[in-house]
Amino acid sequence: MRQLWVRAALPLVIFAALAVSACGPAQVGTTSTGPATNVKLALDWIPNTNHTGIYVAQQKGYYQQHGLNVTLVPYGSTYPETLVATGQVQFAISFQESVAIDRAAGQPLVSLAAIIQHDTSALAVLKSSGITRPSQLVGKRFASSGDPAEQAVIDIMEVNDGASSPGYKSTLVSDANVASLLTGKFDFVWIYQGVEGIQAQDKGVQLTLFNPSDYGVPDFYSPVLITSEQEIKDHPEVVRAFVAATAQGYTYAVQHPQESAKLLLQGAQAQGGTLFDTPQVATDSQVYQSAQYTADAKCWGQQTLQTWTGFSRLLYRAGALVDANNKPLTTEPDYSAMFTNAFLPAC
Repeated sequence: MRQLWVRAALPLVIFAALAVSACGPAQVGTTSTGPATNVKLALDWIPNTNHTGIYVAQQKGYYQQHGLNVTLVPYGSTYPETLVATGQVQFAISFQESVAIDRAAGQPLVSLAAIIQHDTSALAVLKSSGITRPSQLVGKRFASSGDPAEQAVIDIMEVNDGASSPGYKSTLVSDANVASLLTGKFDFVWIYQGVEGIQAQDKGVQLTLFNPSDYGVPDFYSPVLITSEQEIKDHPEVVRAFVAATAQGYTYAVQHPQESAKLLLQGAQAQGGTLFDTPQVATDSQVYQSAQYTADAKCWGQQTLQTWTGFSRLLYRAGALVDANNKPLTTEPDYSAMFTNAFLPAC
Protein backbone atom coordinates (compact mmCIF):
# COMPACT_ATOMS: atom_id res chain seq x y z
CA MET A 1 0.00 0.00 0.00
CA ARG A 2 3.01 2.29 -0.04
CA GLN A 3 1.54 4.46 -2.79
CA LEU A 4 4.44 6.84 -3.38
CA TRP A 5 4.79 6.99 -7.14
CA VAL A 6 7.81 8.35 -8.99
CA ARG A 7 6.94 11.86 -10.10
CA ALA A 8 8.61 14.61 -12.05
CA ALA A 9 10.00 17.45 -9.96
CA LEU A 10 8.18 20.78 -10.08
CA PRO A 11 10.22 23.82 -11.07
CA LEU A 12 12.13 25.26 -8.15
CA VAL A 13 9.87 27.49 -6.08
CA ILE A 14 11.66 30.26 -4.21
CA PHE A 15 10.12 31.20 -0.87
CA ALA A 16 11.14 33.82 1.65
CA ALA A 17 13.69 32.63 4.15
CA LEU A 18 12.16 30.84 7.10
CA ALA A 19 13.74 29.27 10.12
CA VAL A 20 11.90 26.03 10.86
CA SER A 21 12.75 24.80 14.32
CA ALA A 22 13.36 21.07 14.78
CA CYS A 23 12.68 21.18 18.48
CA GLY A 24 10.81 23.01 21.20
CA PRO A 25 7.11 22.02 21.16
CA ALA A 26 4.88 24.95 22.02
CA GLN A 27 1.97 25.13 24.41
CA VAL A 28 -1.38 25.12 22.59
CA GLY A 29 -4.84 26.15 23.78
CA THR A 30 -7.79 23.80 23.50
CA THR A 31 -10.61 26.13 22.51
CA SER A 32 -11.20 28.87 19.98
CA THR A 33 -13.78 31.60 19.49
CA GLY A 34 -14.80 33.43 16.36
CA PRO A 35 -15.42 32.17 12.82
CA ALA A 36 -13.82 28.88 11.79
CA THR A 37 -10.88 28.87 9.40
CA ASN A 38 -11.30 26.61 6.37
CA VAL A 39 -8.37 24.28 5.69
CA LYS A 40 -7.84 21.24 3.49
CA LEU A 41 -5.97 18.00 4.18
CA ALA A 42 -5.01 15.72 1.27
CA LEU A 43 -4.97 11.98 1.95
CA ASP A 44 -2.25 9.73 0.57
CA TRP A 45 -4.51 6.73 -0.10
CA ILE A 46 -7.89 5.17 0.61
CA PRO A 47 -8.88 5.89 4.25
CA ASN A 48 -7.32 3.40 6.66
CA THR A 49 -5.90 3.20 10.17
CA ASN A 50 -2.92 5.37 9.27
CA HIS A 51 -5.55 8.14 9.16
CA THR A 52 -7.66 7.28 12.20
CA GLY A 53 -6.63 10.25 14.35
CA ILE A 54 -7.83 12.65 11.68
CA TYR A 55 -11.27 11.07 11.54
CA VAL A 56 -11.42 10.96 15.33
CA ALA A 57 -10.59 14.68 15.46
CA GLN A 58 -13.40 15.37 13.02
CA GLN A 59 -15.97 13.13 14.68
CA LYS A 60 -15.14 14.29 18.22
CA GLY A 61 -15.17 17.97 17.25
CA TYR A 62 -11.49 18.66 18.04
CA TYR A 63 -10.93 20.66 14.86
CA GLN A 64 -13.96 22.79 15.58
CA GLN A 65 -12.73 23.38 19.13
CA HIS A 66 -9.53 24.78 17.64
CA GLY A 67 -11.41 27.05 15.24
CA LEU A 68 -10.98 24.95 12.12
CA ASN A 69 -13.30 23.61 9.45
CA VAL A 70 -11.32 20.75 7.87
CA THR A 71 -12.11 19.32 4.44
CA LEU A 72 -10.48 16.01 3.53
CA VAL A 73 -9.29 15.73 -0.07
CA PRO A 74 -9.40 12.11 -1.30
CA TYR A 75 -6.35 10.63 -2.96
CA GLY A 76 -6.52 11.31 -6.68
CA SER A 77 -4.47 11.98 -9.78
CA THR A 78 -2.47 14.80 -8.17
CA TYR A 79 -0.03 13.78 -5.47
CA PRO A 80 -0.74 15.19 -2.00
CA GLU A 81 2.80 16.59 -1.81
CA THR A 82 2.22 18.54 -5.02
CA LEU A 83 -1.07 19.89 -3.67
CA VAL A 84 0.76 21.21 -0.60
CA ALA A 85 3.74 22.59 -2.52
CA THR A 86 1.48 24.51 -4.90
CA GLY A 87 -0.77 25.86 -2.14
CA GLN A 88 -3.92 23.98 -3.21
CA VAL A 89 -4.19 22.41 0.25
CA GLN A 90 -2.60 23.41 3.53
CA PHE A 91 -1.79 19.91 4.83
CA ALA A 92 -1.31 16.35 3.60
CA ILE A 93 -0.32 12.85 4.61
CA SER A 94 3.07 11.90 3.19
CA PHE A 95 6.23 9.92 3.97
CA GLN A 96 9.75 10.72 5.14
CA GLU A 97 11.24 9.68 1.82
CA SER A 98 8.79 11.90 -0.07
CA VAL A 99 9.68 14.95 2.02
CA ALA A 100 13.41 14.33 1.51
CA ILE A 101 13.04 13.71 -2.22
CA ASP A 102 10.72 16.64 -2.86
CA ARG A 103 12.81 19.10 -0.86
CA ALA A 104 15.86 18.07 -2.90
CA ALA A 105 13.87 18.90 -6.04
CA GLY A 106 12.88 22.34 -4.75
CA GLN A 107 9.51 21.69 -3.10
CA PRO A 108 9.77 23.18 0.43
CA LEU A 109 7.76 20.60 2.35
CA VAL A 110 8.04 20.22 6.12
CA SER A 111 6.95 17.31 8.31
CA LEU A 112 4.92 18.49 11.29
CA ALA A 113 4.43 15.17 13.06
CA ALA A 114 5.25 11.48 12.84
CA ILE A 115 1.95 9.65 12.61
CA ILE A 116 3.62 6.40 13.63
CA GLN A 117 6.80 6.43 15.71
CA HIS A 118 8.72 3.63 13.99
CA ASP A 119 8.68 1.98 10.60
CA THR A 120 6.02 -0.74 10.51
CA SER A 121 6.54 -1.75 6.89
CA ALA A 122 7.87 -5.08 5.66
CA LEU A 123 8.72 -6.95 2.51
CA ALA A 124 6.13 -9.70 2.25
CA VAL A 125 6.08 -13.08 0.50
CA LEU A 126 3.56 -15.87 0.63
CA LYS A 127 4.63 -18.45 3.18
CA SER A 128 3.95 -21.13 0.58
CA SER A 129 6.67 -19.59 -1.63
CA GLY A 130 9.37 -21.18 0.50
CA ILE A 131 11.26 -17.86 0.66
CA THR A 132 12.58 -17.48 4.19
CA ARG A 133 15.11 -14.63 3.98
CA PRO A 134 15.79 -11.45 1.96
CA SER A 135 18.83 -12.88 0.18
CA GLN A 136 16.44 -15.27 -1.58
CA LEU A 137 14.66 -12.31 -3.18
CA VAL A 138 17.52 -11.82 -5.65
CA GLY A 139 16.09 -12.31 -9.13
CA LYS A 140 12.52 -12.54 -7.85
CA ARG A 141 9.50 -10.58 -9.17
CA PHE A 142 8.58 -7.46 -7.20
CA ALA A 143 5.20 -5.66 -7.35
CA SER A 144 6.34 -2.03 -7.20
CA SER A 145 4.36 1.05 -6.18
CA GLY A 146 7.08 3.25 -7.67
CA ASP A 147 8.45 4.39 -4.32
CA PRO A 148 11.88 5.95 -5.02
CA ALA A 149 13.21 4.34 -1.83
CA GLU A 150 12.45 0.79 -2.98
CA GLN A 151 15.73 -0.04 -4.65
CA ALA A 152 17.92 1.38 -1.89
CA VAL A 153 15.97 -0.50 0.81
CA ILE A 154 15.72 -3.83 -1.00
CA ASP A 155 19.37 -3.78 -2.10
CA ILE A 156 20.57 -3.18 1.46
CA MET A 157 18.37 -5.93 2.83
CA GLU A 158 19.55 -8.46 0.25
CA VAL A 159 23.24 -7.65 0.69
CA ASN A 160 23.10 -7.52 4.49
CA ASP A 161 21.46 -10.92 4.46
CA GLY A 162 24.38 -12.38 2.52
CA ALA A 163 23.59 -11.90 -1.17
CA SER A 164 26.77 -11.44 -3.21
CA SER A 165 25.04 -8.78 -5.29
CA PRO A 166 21.52 -7.34 -5.09
CA GLY A 167 18.90 -7.48 -7.80
CA TYR A 168 15.25 -8.18 -8.50
CA LYS A 169 12.68 -7.85 -11.30
CA SER A 170 10.47 -4.83 -10.66
CA THR A 171 7.09 -4.18 -12.30
CA LEU A 172 5.07 -1.05 -11.59
CA VAL A 173 1.49 -1.88 -10.59
CA SER A 174 -1.45 0.37 -9.77
CA ASP A 175 -2.08 -1.19 -6.35
CA ALA A 176 0.91 -2.95 -4.80
CA ASN A 177 -0.48 -5.14 -2.02
CA VAL A 178 -0.95 -8.74 -0.91
CA ALA A 179 -3.45 -9.31 -3.71
CA SER A 180 -0.51 -8.88 -6.10
CA LEU A 181 1.08 -11.99 -4.61
CA LEU A 182 -2.13 -14.00 -4.94
CA THR A 183 -2.17 -13.46 -8.71
CA GLY A 184 0.95 -15.62 -9.02
CA LYS A 185 2.64 -12.91 -11.09
CA PHE A 186 4.80 -11.56 -8.26
CA ASP A 187 6.98 -13.02 -5.53
CA PHE A 188 7.16 -10.11 -3.07
CA VAL A 189 5.70 -6.73 -2.23
CA TRP A 190 6.30 -3.92 0.29
CA ILE A 191 3.40 -3.50 2.73
CA TYR A 192 2.38 -1.99 6.05
CA GLN A 193 2.13 -4.71 8.67
CA GLY A 194 -0.64 -2.87 10.51
CA VAL A 195 -2.84 -2.58 7.43
CA GLU A 196 -2.24 -5.20 4.70
CA GLY A 197 -0.55 -7.51 7.18
CA ILE A 198 -3.66 -7.54 9.37
CA GLN A 199 -5.93 -7.87 6.33
CA ALA A 200 -4.02 -10.95 5.18
CA GLN A 201 -4.04 -12.43 8.68
CA ASP A 202 -7.81 -12.03 9.02
CA LYS A 203 -8.35 -13.60 5.61
CA GLY A 204 -6.16 -16.57 6.47
CA VAL A 205 -3.42 -15.65 4.00
CA GLN A 206 -0.11 -16.74 5.52
CA LEU A 207 2.80 -14.40 4.90
CA THR A 208 6.49 -14.31 5.72
CA LEU A 209 7.58 -10.77 6.55
CA PHE A 210 11.03 -9.18 6.44
CA ASN A 211 11.39 -5.98 8.47
CA PRO A 212 13.86 -3.47 6.95
CA SER A 213 15.29 -2.58 10.37
CA ASP A 214 16.32 -6.22 10.90
CA TYR A 215 18.61 -5.99 7.87
CA GLY A 216 20.45 -2.71 8.35
CA VAL A 217 17.91 -0.17 7.06
CA PRO A 218 17.71 2.89 9.35
CA ASP A 219 14.37 3.52 11.05
CA PHE A 220 12.11 6.03 9.30
CA TYR A 221 8.78 7.80 9.65
CA SER A 222 5.95 6.53 7.50
CA PRO A 223 3.52 8.21 7.29
CA VAL A 224 3.95 11.83 8.38
CA LEU A 225 1.78 14.96 8.49
CA ILE A 226 3.17 17.69 6.23
CA THR A 227 2.72 21.32 5.26
CA SER A 228 4.80 23.87 3.34
CA GLU A 229 7.31 26.43 4.58
CA GLN A 230 5.06 29.09 3.08
CA GLU A 231 2.06 27.96 5.14
CA ILE A 232 4.17 28.02 8.30
CA LYS A 233 5.37 31.53 7.46
CA ASP A 234 1.95 32.93 6.53
CA HIS A 235 -0.36 31.12 8.97
CA PRO A 236 1.54 29.75 11.98
CA GLU A 237 -1.55 29.93 14.20
CA VAL A 238 -3.53 27.77 11.79
CA VAL A 239 -0.70 25.24 11.64
CA ARG A 240 -0.50 25.17 15.41
CA ALA A 241 -4.25 24.68 15.79
CA PHE A 242 -4.38 21.94 13.16
CA VAL A 243 -1.51 19.98 14.69
CA ALA A 244 -2.99 20.35 18.18
CA ALA A 245 -6.39 19.01 17.13
CA THR A 246 -4.83 16.18 15.12
CA ALA A 247 -2.65 15.25 18.09
CA GLN A 248 -5.80 15.02 20.22
CA GLY A 249 -7.32 12.67 17.67
CA TYR A 250 -4.37 10.30 17.58
CA THR A 251 -3.93 10.41 21.35
CA TYR A 252 -7.58 9.43 21.74
CA ALA A 253 -7.01 6.57 19.28
CA VAL A 254 -4.09 5.34 21.37
CA GLN A 255 -6.35 5.13 24.41
CA HIS A 256 -9.54 3.92 22.70
CA PRO A 257 -8.66 1.70 19.70
CA GLN A 258 -12.00 -0.05 19.29
CA GLU A 259 -14.11 3.10 19.51
CA SER A 260 -11.65 4.89 17.21
CA ALA A 261 -12.05 2.16 14.59
CA LYS A 262 -15.79 2.85 14.63
CA LEU A 263 -15.18 6.58 14.25
CA LEU A 264 -12.89 5.90 11.29
CA LEU A 265 -15.54 3.75 9.60
CA GLN A 266 -18.24 6.36 10.22
CA GLY A 267 -16.16 9.33 9.13
CA ALA A 268 -14.77 7.69 5.99
CA GLN A 269 -18.23 7.04 4.56
CA ALA A 270 -18.02 10.46 2.91
CA GLN A 271 -14.97 9.24 0.95
CA GLY A 272 -16.65 6.01 -0.11
CA GLY A 273 -15.55 3.94 2.87
CA THR A 274 -12.24 2.54 4.06
CA LEU A 275 -9.70 0.08 2.75
CA PHE A 276 -11.12 -2.64 4.99
CA ASP A 277 -13.59 -5.35 3.94
CA THR A 278 -15.23 -5.70 7.35
CA PRO A 279 -15.48 -3.77 10.63
CA GLN A 280 -13.58 -6.58 12.32
CA VAL A 281 -10.55 -6.14 10.08
CA ALA A 282 -10.66 -2.39 10.76
CA THR A 283 -10.79 -3.04 14.50
CA ASP A 284 -7.93 -5.56 14.40
CA SER A 285 -5.85 -3.12 12.36
CA GLN A 286 -6.65 -0.32 14.80
CA VAL A 287 -5.59 -2.37 17.82
CA TYR A 288 -2.22 -2.90 16.12
CA GLN A 289 -1.85 0.72 15.01
CA SER A 290 -2.92 2.32 18.28
CA ALA A 291 0.06 0.69 19.97
CA GLN A 292 2.36 2.11 17.28
CA TYR A 293 1.23 5.75 17.15
CA THR A 294 3.32 6.74 20.17
CA ALA A 295 5.23 3.50 20.86
CA ASP A 296 8.19 4.52 23.06
CA ALA A 297 7.75 8.29 22.54
CA LYS A 298 6.55 10.50 25.39
CA CYS A 299 3.62 11.74 23.29
CA TRP A 300 2.26 11.56 19.75
CA GLY A 301 4.00 13.16 16.80
CA GLN A 302 7.53 13.57 18.15
CA GLN A 303 10.35 13.35 15.58
CA THR A 304 14.10 13.10 16.02
CA LEU A 305 16.98 14.42 13.95
CA GLN A 306 18.60 11.00 14.22
CA THR A 307 15.74 9.32 12.38
CA TRP A 308 15.44 12.08 9.80
CA THR A 309 19.17 11.92 9.17
CA GLY A 310 19.66 8.15 9.03
CA PHE A 311 17.12 7.17 6.40
CA SER A 312 17.37 10.39 4.39
CA ARG A 313 21.16 9.95 4.24
CA LEU A 314 20.61 6.45 2.89
CA LEU A 315 18.56 7.98 0.05
CA TYR A 316 21.24 10.62 -0.58
CA ARG A 317 24.01 8.02 -0.79
CA ALA A 318 21.86 5.86 -3.08
CA GLY A 319 21.43 8.79 -5.49
CA ALA A 320 17.68 8.99 -4.87
CA LEU A 321 17.80 12.68 -3.88
CA VAL A 322 17.91 14.67 -7.12
CA ASP A 323 17.56 18.38 -7.83
CA ALA A 324 15.02 20.16 -10.04
CA ASN A 325 17.10 19.18 -13.09
CA ASN A 326 16.99 15.50 -12.07
CA LYS A 327 20.67 15.54 -11.14
CA PRO A 328 21.74 13.71 -7.94
CA LEU A 329 22.64 16.04 -5.10
CA THR A 330 26.37 16.42 -4.66
CA THR A 331 26.20 17.73 -1.09
CA GLU A 332 24.08 16.42 1.75
CA PRO A 333 20.86 18.32 2.40
CA ASP A 334 19.96 19.96 5.70
CA TYR A 335 18.12 17.13 7.43
CA SER A 336 17.01 19.37 10.29
CA ALA A 337 14.99 21.51 7.85
CA MET A 338 12.89 18.51 6.79
CA PHE A 339 10.86 18.45 9.99
CA THR A 340 9.77 20.45 13.01
CA ASN A 341 8.35 19.59 16.42
CA ALA A 342 7.61 23.25 17.11
CA PHE A 343 3.86 22.99 16.52
CA LEU A 344 3.23 19.88 18.61
CA PRO A 345 1.45 20.39 21.94
CA ALA A 346 3.79 20.28 24.91
CA CYS A 347 4.05 16.82 26.44
